Order: sequence, then C-alpha cells, then structure tokens
Amino acid sequence: MFKTITMPFHVTGTSYDFLVHNGNTHLIKFRNVPIVWQKIEDSSYIRVPFELMKDVELKVVACNGDKASGVVTFEFTTMCKIGGDTKMTLGDSREDKAFDAKGNVSEVKTQRMETRTAPQNTPLKYTLTFNYATDNKEVKVLRIDYTYDNNQSGWGCRQTEDRGMIEFHHVPIVWK
Repeated sequence: MFKTITMPFHVTGTSYDFLVHNGNTHLIKFRNVPIVWQKIEDSSYIRVPFELMKDVELKVVACNGDKASGVVTFEFTTMCKIGGDTKMTLGDSREDKAFDAKGNVSEVKTQRMETRTAPQNTPLKYTLTFNYATDNKEVKVLRIDYTYDNNQSGWGCRQTEDRGMIEFHHVPIVWK
C-alpha cells in the first residue's frame, strides 16, 4: 500500500479543483491507499490534464500508415462540451513527438501555431503525420502540445486559457 499520497488542491470562491499548475493551492493527503496488482492490457486511451478533460471531448478518427514511405497519418477531433466558442491551437512546441515500444522517437509534422475555432458541440478535426518504422503495430505514445481557450470555462487559470500536453496511448496503426 501507499503510506501517503499528496496532491495539490485548488480552492476558489465557489469551486474546488485538482490542479496541475500553480495557484491558490493547498495539499490534500491520502493515507494507507491499497494497491491492487494486476496486469494492464494494452489498450488505447487519451491522457489530458484535468482542466481540459471536463470541457473537451477528444476522439481518434484514424491512424493509418503507408508501408512504402513509413509515414503515419493520425487524425483526431476535439469538441467543446460547454457554451461559447472554443479556440484550440496544436503543434506549437518542439515536444510534439511519437514514441514506439522500443523507445524510438519521431518528430510530428503539424502546421505550427494553427488556431481553429468552433462553437459548442462542433468537432474540430486535426491531421498529423510522422515517420514510423513499419514493423510497429501501434503508436505507443503520441504527445501533442496544445493551447485551449473558452470564454465559458470556469477553471480561472490564465484568464480561461490553458496549455499542456495531450497524449494518445497504444493507438493501433492500420498499415496499407
């Protein structure tokens, strides 16, 4: 078991949020947390910071590879679940990378600093490409930097704007 786990906790006038950034934070401790040991099967999932998770829905549309060139084309959508227009910028970092199971790293090719805007419940579609060894059956981790802004967002950080990393894990590649 974990003897103690400490997490930052943010307190504002009317809400309480777990945070990953600095602010008016307090620490909350969990004690004697049991560990259940089990083998986790490899399956696709998306990892986003807590602040983005509650406001935006992310979906993988396709992950196709071209065997002749070794280029993988990765498509996904983002959709705002709260009122107001959403602005999302992807690919504004040198940290945009794809990792395979052997630890090899590929640079992701995106249109740098491309900002797109959509109203609530309207998906924004993104297409990214990167070179990848054709013997890989999946993208182990695809890490993309984002900036997100929504005038209805209630997190209160950076005047409704947030930055961070979206990670897609264990995404199968369809090689053609």
